[in-house]
Amino acid sequence: HYSVLSVFFLNFTLKLIFWKTLQQNRPRDVLQFINRFAEDYPNAEKIQINEFRDELKKYSQNYFIGEMNNELSGFISDDLIQELPSILQDLSSNSFSYAEFSEAVDNSLVEDVNKKHLLSILFDLGYIGMLRDVKKRNPNTRKIESKTYVNFKHKDTRLKLDLSNRLLIHKGLFSALNI
Repeated sequence: HYSVLSVFFLNFTLKLIFWKTLQQNRPRDVLQFINRFAEDYPNAEKIQINEFRDELKKYSQNYFIGEMNNELSGFISDDLIQELPSILQDLSSNSFSYAEFSEAVDNSLVEDVNKKHLLSILFDLGYIGMLRDVKKRNPNTRKIESKTYVNFKHKDTRLKLDLSNRLLIHKGLFSALNI
């Protein structure tokens, strides 16, 4: 395991890809990814980018979506848990508005869904985040500038879901949802 772990933290290219790809994850999910990677490549001295991408796909399909389903159990119905991947796939993008989500739920096979409550649970558990536009005055130019921030609850537990913002599906679900 040691050689694979050292590659993650010493190889600049993979470290950058790793950070850009897994930064939305909770620490336990990052450790799970590293452990699975180390199991598949126990004696690797070098890791190719295509191997890394393959592991990300396996992580999404074999671990992350199952973890989401397990965490949602008890919060929402089993029927809704089973239908949720289809609902998220129907959004047509990794970012979406409340209206787009509402329409996807309405077009699903599940009835009587409290959409705001569902989004709140997904947000609180870290499976969706928010895109927030923050306007600030640039002290040098004195012009108002806008910057978009990606916010996930596990990064700041004080965050509250604001449905006026665009929402974002967690990158760990992309491969499992084929988005």
